[in-house]
Amino acid sequence: MIVCKFGGSSVASANQLAKVKSIVESDSRRQVIVVSAPGKRDSSDVKVTDLLYSCCKEVKESGSCDNSFSQIEKRFIEILEDLNLDTAFFKEALKEVKEKINSNAGENYAASRGEYLNAILVAKYFGYEFIDATEIIVINEDGTVDDETWSLIDSKLDKSKKYIIPGFYGRNKNHVVTTFSRGGSDISGAILSKAMNAEVYENWTDVAGCYNADPRFIKSAYPIETMTYKEVRELSALGASVFHADAIAPVMKAGIPINIKNTNDSTAKGTMIVSNKDSNGPIGVSQIGTYTKLSCRKLMLTKAPGMVNTIHSVLRTYGINPMYSVQGVDTFSLLFEKNSISDKNLKLLKERLISEFQFEEITFVSDLSIVGVVGQEINDDLLNYKKSLDALYDNDIKVYQSVVGASSLAFFLVVDEDKAKKSVEVIFKSLF
Repeated sequence: MIVCKFGGSSVASANQLAKVKSIVESDSRRQVIVVSAPGKRDSSDVKVTDLLYSCCKEVKESGSCDNSFSQIEKRFIEILEDLNLDTAFFKEALKEVKEKINSNAGENYAASRGEYLNAILVAKYFGYEFIDATEIIVINEDGTVDDETWSLIDSKLDKSKKYIIPGFYGRNKNHVVTTFSRGGSDISGAILSKAMNAEVYENWTDVAGCYNADPRFIKSAYPIETMTYKEVRELSALGASVFHADAIAPVMKAGIPINIKNTNDSTAKGTMIVSNKDSNGPIGVSQIGTYTKLSCRKLMLTKAPGMVNTIHSVLRTYGINPMYSVQGVDTFSLLFEKNSISDKNLKLLKERLISEFQFEEITFVSDLSIVGVVGQEINDDLLNYKKSLDALYDNDIKVYQSVVGASSLAFFLVVDEDKAKKSVEVIFKSLF
């Protein structure tokens, strides 16, 4: 059995759905199909999920979501008509969803309706059975999958049948619709792959796989043929957006390979994600974020055991999650997301740190990005690290901090945000 997940761009129009149907029907093993909400048809288009969030905003402001929901209705009816499907059955579903959103059913409910409605539509088009995700997926308060999920899937899905299931959401233990984080349809597909013991989890998107750099600004970037689950998690954490990092866990534990494939070029191999591979070395470079670096200086800092942990606790009271903490004899530094604290609170934090810990010097450097190079056992040989530093040096790009050895899978370099893309470009050129 193969479990397939088709992303928003793959189900954005009738033309795309015709491709999806052809792909699914070309292999009888493709029995469980997870669909996202319709995405953008072109760069000027609006995703259905974004329109649903707008519906919530309209209800709060005016008590009705007529404006945004009319666009959603038009979008789905257009797809149905282009597929020569009857619209009467679907208009009832649209009516019910609109009424519930207008009655303040909540943001999770509204956001999930794109997947829900699209799965109903696709099930009708394919002639497969529709299963609502709330019947089989239970999500805990912390966003993890509740163990009840596995028994529900086992009891409700027959391995001899074919199903269309909406991604992105499930329910909580109180039977209230609950969503995963944005892009969570990947997680839904991974859950079903594990539960159904799939031989492979196919994740269909609009690109040829997971690239070794962002092809939007690195024109020579190319798809990675094979990578490990751990490498994907590292690359996803650095901003690579092809696959949701949280979707790795279910299939990783079960040892189920993931194949990222292109709906618009279905014969291309794509990227295979597996447990283990033979080759080591760099497989990708990426950059993420807008960070601030905090640096503190105090004589004999190392003679005050536990101080750094105490400082971390203080930072968390301001909503700051410390990252990549580095300590010297009299200094320590760390990074945090710039938008996690206001300028006003940053000033108050500095005053508190000086008052409580008597630091001689505290500095903040903002608008930084993390550039990372990922690859199995990449830190066993520091040549790749040296090449990356040399590339930055040769292009007059300052490195504010580096992290090597925290993971055998990656090293990280902190640069000015406005130099991040250039950093990726020159490192890519030096390594690939």
